[in-house]
This record gives sequence, C-alpha cells and structure tokens, in this order.
Amino acid sequence: MPQGEFLLITGTDFTSDHEIDFNRCVFVSKERYEQDPKIQVYNEDILITKDGTIGKVAQVHGLTKPATLNGGVFVVRSKDGNLNNRFILHFLLSKHFTKVVDQQKTGSTISHLTQSLFSRIAIPVPPLLVQQEIVRILDSFTELTAELTAELTARKRQYEYYRKSLLSFGPQVTWGILGGLGKVSMCKRIMKDETSVEGDVPFYKIGTFGKKPDAYITREKYEEYKTKYSYPKKGDILISAAGTIGRAVIFDGEPSYFQDSNIV
Repeated sequence: MPQGEFLLITGTDFTSDHEIDFNRCVFVSKERYEQDPKIQVYNEDILITKDGTIGKVAQVHGLTKPATLNGGVFVVRSKDGNLNNRFILHFLLSKHFTKVVDQQKTGSTISHLTQSLFSRIAIPVPPLLVQQEIVRILDSFTELTAELTAELTARKRQYEYYRKSLLSFGPQVTWGILGGLGKVSMCKRIMKDETSVEGDVPFYKIGTFGKKPDAYITREKYEEYKTKYSYPKKGDILISAAGTIGRAVIFDGEPSYFQDSNIV
C-alpha cells in the first residue's frame, strides 16, 4: 500500500459491512487535508456518498491517521449530541431513507444529492436511551446475519467438497450415458398465443423455471397435452437446456407445464 500521512476517503473505500477499508485509500498532501476542517474525519463519524452511487453509508472505525473526504462524500454529525452516531447509521440504511433519497436526488445520467437537499431530510429524534436500545437490537441482528452468512458460506463449501469427493468414481464403477439409462424428453410445444398472464395452470419458461411463473395455460390444454405427449412424473428431474444451462428442479407433481426444448 502506498504510504503517506494524510488519508483521502472516497465512496470506493466503503465496504459491504459499512466500514472503511483504509487499505484502499489514497494519500494527499497536508495542504489538501487542511483545506476544510469541516470534512476532516474522526473515528465514529458517519459517512454517506452523495454522487454516483448515492446513499452508500459507512461508519469510521480504527482510523489511525489524519483523514479527509473527497467531494463525493458527506460526513454526518450531531450538533448537540442528541443523536447517537450508530442510530444515524441505521436510519441512513433504512428503506424509508432510501425512498426519500430517490425522490430528492437530481441529475439525469449521474445522480447527485446536494447538501441543501440532504440537510432538509427529516430524521426521527427519540430520547437517547431509546436510540441506544434501537441500536442494540439492530446491531444484534446485524451480528446474527453476519454469523448466518458465514455459516451458510461454510456449509456451501462443505457441500461442494463432499459432492466432489462422493461423485468422483474410479475405473471400478461402470459408467453409462444418460440416454441409455433413462428417457430424456420434453413437453409438447406451447405457442405464445396459447398462454395468458392469468389462468389455471402455470407455464414455466426458461426465465421463470424454478421461480414464480408469469404465464398460464388453460386446464383443458394442460389435460390434453399431458395425456397425449411426454410429461414428467412426480420425482422426475427437470433440467434447463438453455440460458442458465443445468438448473435442476425435482418435479413436485403439481399441475404445471414446461417450455419445450429449453426444459427437458
């Protein structure tokens, strides 16, 4: 990392955990740092981006060198101590604040949140004890979410490890082609004019396979095609053969129909 005495914090230094990655910061001269004392940064300060990807929020922790901000970041501080910094952070991360920002921002191609507009945004000011309790609860959920995310990541790696280990067979195991071991087929083609946005039976296209359907066919068409043509049995494996190839779903047996050639 380049060395220097005075850090410059930009929006690109914000992490997904709402911290500042000081290893990403660049250094500026003492003259640049002293240009504006109001944007000199201190530990516990709340920062928010105001240009480009606006509304990214971070709190400063572990700052060991003098630091200042570039023009795309605001620092938010309570004037009289009636707002808990961590409470400010959680409010700026709320959907309510995001909605207000979307209504306030200006600019056609690059979004901007001006200082005057930002200053007029309303924020609740409950008693400090209430703020502290809100912070305690939200921070505990944040911690739990991080733990769950780490646990899920570890479980995914564990699954991938065992899948690779358990499905790696040597020459002692006989191999066969799928077409020789089972039937690979698809449903009868459904034309676009045979579908509707509402109806009796969901029709899954490649874009909605394994998700929520956005097209339907009539019960009569479903019963006719299900009887006349190839149709999966409960427990059969459905696989996408276009787009995101290889997405697999176990057919649950519920009435539904599938796009031919794209889902087999």
